[in-house]
This record gives sequence, structure tokens and C-alpha cells, in this order.
Amino acid sequence: MGKSKIGKIEMGLMFATLVLIIFVVGRAFISSLYLSYRFTPDESVTTYDQLEKSLGIVLDTRQLQVRGVAYILVIGPMVEWAAPSGPPMYLFAIDGRLLDFTPDVGEDQRFNEKWIFGSDFYNQRSVR
Repeated sequence: MGKSKIGKIEMGLMFATLVLIIFVVGRAFISSLYLSYRFTPDESVTTYDQLEKSLGIVLDTRQLQVRGVAYILVIGPMVEWAAPSGPPMYLFAIDGRLLDFTPDVGEDQRFNEKWIFGSDFYNQRSVR
């Protein structure tokens, strides 16, 4: 009399919920790995031209002012099926040298604090 019985419907709902949670978490994890792999430049990429060639895609390029210094900010694409909170971003010196990057700007507080916050990013238009 003290034992509670869980019915087939409740067990089915619990199982369906567990499968859904595993799917959502797994998808986010796999998409994060994919984005990191796909948009992280290898060590041979040191310039904008090399990045564009290695990625094989058109990139949104902007000139960015951070604390009075000009840089080139390159914004990669959002991947539709993945679950990033922001696009990949690459920061270059004006002479074209790669200085920094992030595969997901929405999750990278270090990149945002260093380059985006306190810059004129939101007032910029594409330059290429």
C-alpha cells in the first residue's frame, strides 16, 4: 500500500522528456564542436587573404576603432542548423595580421570585453 506505481503513460512521458533533453543538449554540444572546428583558423593563417581562402566563404569586413586604434573586424556567417549565440569574429591589425578570433562571439566574454565593448562596432558598415 505504501508503494506508488508509475503507469505506462507516465513512464512514456518521462522517457520522451529524457530523449528530448538528450537531443537538445547533444545538438548544442555537436554544433559547438562543429563551429569551433569549422571556423578556427589553423596556425598557418596569419592574414585576411589566407583566412578568406581557407574558409572559402564571403566574409563581412568592417573597420573598427577600439580606444582610438583602428582594426579590421571580420564577421563570419551564422550557421542555420547550429546553435551559436553569435557569429565567429576575427580581428586583424590594419596591416592585415590576424590578432585574435572567436568561433562564437555571443559566448566569448573575453573577446567582447577586449574588442567589442567600448568600440564603435555598432556604428560600422561593411567595407568589403
